[in-house]
Parts: sequence; structure tokens; C-alpha cells
Amino acid sequence: MRNLKKFLALVLAMMMTLSLMVTVNASSFDDDEDITKVYAEAVDVLTELGVIKGYGGDDPNEGKFLPKNNITRAEVAAILYRLYTGDVNDDNIHLYDGFSEFTDVGANQWFTPYVNFCANNGLIQGRGNGKFDPKGNITGYETLVMILRAIGYNDPKEFSSSDWRFKASGYGNRLGLTSNIPAGSLGASATREMVSEIMFKGILAPMVKYSPLTLYTTDLLVDASKVNTAAAKIYSNDVPNTLMYQTFGIVGKRTVLDADLFGRPLVQWMTDRSDDTVQNGGKYIVNVESALDTADPDRFDASLTGGTYYNDVDDVKLELAMTPVKVYTDAIDECHLTKDINNDNSIWWNAIDEVLNGKAVAKASTGAAPAATASWTPPTPPPSISVPPAVPPRSTSWTRRWALRRLTAPPAPLVPRASRP
Repeated sequence: MRNLKKFLALVLAMMMTLSLMVTVNASSFDDDEDITKVYAEAVDVLTELGVIKGYGGDDPNEGKFLPKNNITRAEVAAILYRLYTGDVNDDNIHLYDGFSEFTDVGANQWFTPYVNFCANNGLIQGRGNGKFDPKGNITGYETLVMILRAIGYNDPKEFSSSDWRFKASGYGNRLGLTSNIPAGSLGASATREMVSEIMFKGILAPMVKYSPLTLYTTDLLVDASKVNTAAAKIYSNDVPNTLMYQTFGIVGKRTVLDADLFGRPLVQWMTDRSDDTVQNGGKYIVNVESALDTADPDRFDASLTGGTYYNDVDDVKLELAMTPVKVYTDAIDECHLTKDINNDNSIWWNAIDEVLNGKAVAKASTGAAPAATASWTPPTPPPSISVPPAVPPRSTSWTRRWALRRLTAPPAPLVPRASRP
């Protein structure tokens, strides 16, 4: 392998899917590498929304998130207030300062208005004897109950009986709020990253409405049966309301390929365009670009599309870089590359984007895969490679889309495993 004199940064960013399980970079805290991978998206999104904060300048842990630390009931009340109201800068929190129903929540304490708001709106309750215990560590069960009440599970008797923990965990499991939470950990003091995960999954879950007669019914943004007609079926399914939409206007997320000079993809959380309507099927659904529109300067989006005009694109609320599968600081050969990112299976050369110092490198060959011979030697690896995900990008290049589709199934003839170095 040829030695390189320059310091080379090679990032392999292989996208997983367009589902909610996609991994994104942890937030830009000084200790972001300490955040558990399955909680990284929750921490990142809530941080970008302004809902959760790191430690401030008057704290010895300034710039850190301390994901494994416990979190108090007062701190979670502040998070819940921001999620429920969207007042992430706390501009209106002073309106709720003053008298509290809890004897241990007095005036002139930083957490008093948050606790007051949440208590007045039925989102939180105390721990008995008229006390809230604001400085006590919160448990996973208590966190679940708080976010469940916020999304509509607010039957006054729902979590008042002795089996309230069982009910909370049941809802959490059914709605997917605890899918990444280790079994048996909800009863212990919750960590900051665990609370972020539960709250994040909660604002994405369908909201419900409670009635003594009908109990819980899904709160719908779009009732497909009322919108669809025999002549035009606009929606295949009902569209439920979520706290993410109700508070922040976000309808969902999509993935953007080749988002920067190194080919690293981004995850975008989208809000509806103002001209979307239920009647045309665009409202509450993430729109992707369908046609070029060079005449409309308002649709120019240099940061997201490389300076291209697109039409029918929703507005971007958040933009998060995805986590690399592997990061190298020197050149590697094909064997190490395939072992790290493709389970030691051969990769069709045209499925690899080559990047050097932020600029694309022309492909050495765009023809067929090399013949299966025992003497075949792989091409000299480029100094920097960015591997795109196995899903079609927005590019109209037929060759590129075809190569990506063949990422995990290279066209015949394949290079025999024994012939690789």
C-alpha cells in the first residue's frame, strides 16, 4: 500500500434506513462520546430544539451533558414545560412563578415556575404529604407518567392506584417509548440520557383524547375516511397528532445524501410548507423534491442540495449529521474496508465515492467488475473514501443509483474470496 505524506481523514458514512432507528451524531457537548449510541438521536434532537441544556458557565461541568448522571424531578419538570409549550428560551416562565401547591416548592427558586405550570396542567403530581421533592432523583416510571399525561393519557384515575407503575410500563412498551430502555431499569433513578430517550419517543407517539364515555381515542390530524372520496384516495391511513407536531410543527424526517463536501448524509426534521393542504395530500406528510424549479428563488437551498433549485420541498426545522460507521486517519486497503463496513463481503467499486481533502476524486473505472481470476489485484485504494448508503440518492445519475442498489449484491462475476489480498 502506498504511503501518504499528508494527514488524511477518511470517513465511512453508511446510512442505515429512513426509519426512526437511524443513528445521528451525538450533540456537540464536550462529553458527547459518553452518550449511549441508542440514546444519541434523542439527546441530539432535544438539544437542537432547545429543550435540554448542558451545564452552564457557572458550573464546573460547563459544556458537558453528563449523560450517565441522575436527573432531578425539578429538572424534568423544566424539560416537560419546554416540550409542552415550545417556550424553549423560557421567555414566559416568569408568568408561573409564585404560590405553589407543594410545601417544598417555595418562591424565588429556579424550578418553582416549571413545577407550578406542570402541576396546574395536570402533568405532574407530588410524592405524598403535599411534597413534590424537587431535588429528588426521578425514576423511569415517573418520567413515563409525566410524558404520557402530556400526550393525553390524563384520566384522573389512570396512575393513581397501586399498580400505576405496571400501567405506565404497559403504555411505554406499547407506544415504543421504552424500546431502548434496559429491562428492569425503570424503577431505579433515571439518567439524563434515559429521560431524554423517553421524552423524545413520547413526543413522536400518537396523542390521544380522553372521555369518560369513550376512554382514549387517537387525536387525529387527518381522518382519512373524511378526506378520501371514491374518486380520489388521498391518504392511505389516518394521520395522528403528535406533541412534536403540536409544539414544534415537525411532521417527520427524511435523509439527504451527499450533504457536504465529504459525502456525509444528513437527517432533516421537516415542517410542512405553508401552501400544503389536506386536500392535496401534502399536509402533515414529508414532501420530497419532485421536479427542478430554477425559476423560483425561494426554493434555492445551497446547504442542503448543493446549490440546486428544487420544488415541493418541506421546510427544514433541524439538520443533524449522521454518525460514521468507521473513521480512519490514514489510508487503508480494500480488505480492511470491506471487513469494517460490509461484513467482509466484496463491494462493487462503483458503489464507493472517493473524496480527498473535501473534493470528489474521479473514478478510475466505471466498467464491469474485474474478472474472477486468482491473480487479480484490487485497484490502489484512494486516500479517502466515503461510502454512500444502500438507498437511491436524489441524483438523476442512472449509473450511480444502480451502483448503490447493488452495494450488498455486486454484479457477477464476483471476485472469489480466496483471490482477495
